[in-house]
This record gives sequence, C-alpha cells and structure tokens, in this order.
Amino acid sequence: MQASGCLALGHLAHGDDAAAEARRQEAAEAGAIPLVVAAMRAHAHELDVQSRGCYALSSFLVGRGDAAAAAEARRQEVVNAGAIPLVVSALQVNSQDPYVQRNGCIALGRLAAGVEAEAEAGKQAAVQAGAIPLLLSAMRRLDSDAKMQTNGCWVLSRLVEGNGPTADARRQVAVDAGAMSLVSRALREHPHHPGIQGAVSRLLARLLGLPTDREAWPVTWEAVNEWRTQSEGWSTQLHYLDHLSPGCVRELLRAGADIHARPAQQPARPSPLELAQRRRRDGGAPPGSAAAVLLEAAEPWSVESHQLWPAAKRARAVELLHLGHELSQLSFFVGEEQAIRDLWRTAVIPAAMTRDLGEL
Repeated sequence: MQASGCLALGHLAHGDDAAAEARRQEAAEAGAIPLVVAAMRAHAHELDVQSRGCYALSSFLVGRGDAAAAAEARRQEVVNAGAIPLVVSALQVNSQDPYVQRNGCIALGRLAAGVEAEAEAGKQAAVQAGAIPLLLSAMRRLDSDAKMQTNGCWVLSRLVEGNGPTADARRQVAVDAGAMSLVSRALREHPHHPGIQGAVSRLLARLLGLPTDREAWPVTWEAVNEWRTQSEGWSTQLHYLDHLSPGCVRELLRAGADIHARPAQQPARPSPLELAQRRRRDGGAPPGSAAAVLLEAAEPWSVESHQLWPAAKRARAVELLHLGHELSQLSFFVGEEQAIRDLWRTAVIPAAMTRDLGEL
C-alpha cells in the first residue's frame, strides 16, 4: 500500500510542464511530502517503498523558471523533513538494486542542487550521512550501467560544488574515497557516451577546484583535458597523489597499495613512487605532505615508518623484533644485549623486509 502510494505520488508530480508543476504544488500543499518521508522511515527495509519513495521525492524537486521558487520551497520541506539521511540509507540497504540506486541518486542530486546557504546545508547533511562513499560504491558495482555512471557523476558534482573551506572538505572526502580514479576509468570504458563524458568532465573540474560557470567553461575545459592527458594510464588510486590527503595515502599504504604499480598495457607510465620523486625534485614534497608520506614508505623499514607498512608486514616486523630480543639473551652476548638489539633493529630487519605482499 505504501509503495503504491509513493509510486502514485511520483507519477502525479512527474513532468516539466505547467500542468505538472500545478499538480506538484497542490500535492505538496496537501501534505504529500511528509507522508512520503514517513513511509520511507517506517518501511526502511522494504525495497519498493524505498525505490518509489526516492522517485516521488525527486519528482517533487523539479521546477525551473517561474516555478523555481516553489521548487526551492519544496526542496527545503524535503530537507527539513529529514529525507536526506533516509535516501542515503536506502542506497546503503538496497545496494544491489539498480532502481533504488538510480532513483536515490536522482533524489540526492536534486536535494544537493545550488550553492546558496540552504543548499549548502543539504550537501553537508548528505556527506555527513555517508553519501559519497555509497555513491562511489554503487558506481563501481554498476560500472557497465551508463545511466548509473552519468547519474552518479551528476550527483557527486552537486555534492562537491561550492566555495570555501566546507566545500573544499567535501571535495577532499570525494577524492580520498576514490572519485578521481573511478571517474577516470568511466571515461576510458565509455569513450563514446556523451552523457558520461560531459558529466565526468564537469565533476573533474569541480574536484580540481576549477570554475564551471558558462563564461569560464572554455578555459576550464582545456585544463580538464590537459589533466586527463597527464593522468592517462594511472592505474591505482595512489597515482592521484597530488590530490590525496596525507591521511588517505597513509591508509592506502597500510592497506597494501603498491608504490611501484604500473598499467600492464603502458609500462612506461610512472609509478606512484616515481610521481612522488618528481614532486621532491620540484620542491613539492614538504614534510607531512602526501608525497612525503609515500617517499617515507619507500625507505627501508624502520621503527618510525613501521606504521606505513601493510598489516602482514607489520606483523612480520614484530615477529622479527621478538626474535632479535631472544637472540640478544643468548649467553655469548652477555653485556652486549642492547647493542645486539640495536643492530638487529637497524640493519637486520630492514634487510629482511620488503613491501611485496607475496614475500613474508
């Protein structure tokens, strides 16, 4: 019953003409929006209610020209009713259903539209609810679905839009979650799809902090294409070193990211380590930077760099430390115990350790 009601309201509010706007506004004034939100909240694990609820909400958010003010008022009503966390939850709970993913993406994109203060609050609410990693996860699962790729890029572009520290932080969340590597792959896998090419280019422009207004777009387009050419062949998230936060690089390294990775079909392209070494030569790897973190990880194992090694390697280093301690207790090292432990820690363990996960 709830699913059918949400679907009926979605159909009622759907459309771009004046008649559709009149129906949307009449339904909203009759209290339709809180009813849809209440249905989604009460039936969080019913796929049809979630899918059709997202569809209904997205239909209420349409409105341009003379209807823009009314659409904005409806959008604020949807946000104030607590819909954003519900839409994000629907994406998470129904991660394998393409209809929920598409309808949820459209709803989130319309909720996050604009750069004014009210829209900014909606973007923040979505990001804080975990929308960005969920969207990227859906795009990875449905990588052959052109509509999902287009909608996902469109929504992400809306979420990272804006100026100032808060918008910068949202962009960093998206980059650290793998947005650049994911959409770069979408460009390669859908080279003749104009919707994906356009959506990805706009998203990349915003991730790079470039202006996307009509007047600036020709220059931005050139900058995006130059960046795409430069990044062609980057095969891992670690390749996007210049844009990642130091904390993200640290976590990637701890998870086993390969600092020597190269695409098999383009072996002449630089590895992440070589990119970091270039930054150092250019003076772009100050202490604490993402490049500096990677360069530290490339050095032989040490107590200081231990935290940058993958879990299996860290465990191996601890085993070796224990072994060195036991050796230092042998009778013929009496009086030299600390010297043996120091030598073991600074020479033997670094020589025995390699970042290759195939070698333990």
